[in-house]
Amino acid sequence: MAVSILIMTHGHAGEALVESSKMIIGDNVKVKSLSLLPGMSMEDLMSQAKEVIQDYESTLFMVDLYGGTPSNVAMALTGVFKAKCVSGLNLGMLMETLMVKEANSDISLDELQQVALKAGQEAVKAYDYSNLGG
Repeated sequence: MAVSILIMTHGHAGEALVESSKMIIGDNVKVKSLSLLPGMSMEDLMSQAKEVIQDYESTLFMVDLYGGTPSNVAMALTGVFKAKCVSGLNLGMLMETLMVKEANSDISLDELQQVALKAGQEAVKAYDYSNLGG
């Protein structure tokens, strides 16, 4: 069974990243997103996450900020479910992870976590006009 991907972020950031990735790589991406909204408790997000992942064999959590509530919920759930986490979610990370998962439906949870980590790191660059060689 394929690894599921669950994005959890503060506010609607995750939903926006999913929509942006669909715009670039197509509507058939298989990913779910949960948002921590004002007034929600950690327990509310935990309950929603459990409901989403309970029927999957394994899950890769992709979260925005290490140490924040979505990250802490994801970490807690790795003790209950077969799951791994990656923080620092960005569009490059999400797109690469989705494309690799789509191309290789048998990819393991550990392998997919490493894909996400590497893609996230490679998406971060420091640059300006002088880097163009002009």
